[in-house]
Amino acid sequence: MTELRLDELALTRRDFSTARTLPGVVYGDSRVFSLEQRSLFARDWICVAHVGALPAFGDYLVRQVAGESLLLVRSADAEIRVFFNVCRHRGSRLLDEAQGQGLTRIQCPYHAWSYRLDGQLQHAPKMPEAFPKSQHGLVPVRFGIRFGLIFVNLDERAAPLEQWLGDMPDLTRYRMPDLICGRRVEYEVRANWKLICENYS
Repeated sequence: MTELRLDELALTRRDFSTARTLPGVVYGDSRVFSLEQRSLFARDWICVAHVGALPAFGDYLVRQVAGESLLLVRSADAEIRVFFNVCRHRGSRLLDEAQGQGLTRIQCPYHAWSYRLDGQLQHAPKMPEAFPKSQHGLVPVRFGIRFGLIFVNLDERAAPLEQWLGDMPDLTRYRMPDLICGRRVEYEVRANWKLICENYS
């Protein structure tokens, strides 16, 4: 695989009329992809869903970000919550389906620990009576909602969402939180994520 050269990257930062596209190596080198996972996806705010995907109590989504499985759920108080999709007992994956409805609790398939939709541990079979359930709830993931879009960030030290979005224009007039998905089409493309973004743009 060709090495990534700094002089090639510098060409991408020129004025638009003279700038060059990214060198091919950034689309196919596994080392670049690994660096992106650690430096971008694991540290920046990533949009994972629209609030309309979780309209009712018990609705949930499972999303993958930087190798981590995340669980988004609408809890009984009508709030959206985001947790690592991992049981606190033995680290088993809690939910596998990409989305669903009607959850009243989250139960681990391994040893049946169960959690309320606010993440609190509800039942821990075979644990001693003095076991501190309040200290073993699901691990929350930092998230924020802006214009109806749900963003997550795995880095606790990252700047707040509002600061990260910076001078993003006011999109209020588009009433984005009220948007309804009319149709969803999913397909897999054997390509680097940057090619998809560039092609769409």
